Amino acid sequence: MVNKFNAEVSTAIEVIVAEKNINYLDAVMFYIESNGLELESVAEVIKNIPSLKAKIYDACSDLNLVEKVNKLDF
Repeated sequence: MVNKFNAEVSTAIEVIVAEKNINYLDAVMFYIESNGLELESVAEVIKNIPSLKAKIYDACSDLNLVEKVNKLDF
């Protein structure tokens, strides 16, 4: 179950991505800096939301920050 804080963080990051036209990694950093939060607290939220975690991983992959994984197109 996703708690209220997790849902708020996830929604806020999605809004930042849409409004500022930036990738998910940058949106997370923007959210952390804008709200004076600790990276570790937001990292715990991201771990609990698989869809957000996958989007951040894809952004990191596009920036060559993590090893690319082969994707199958169906």
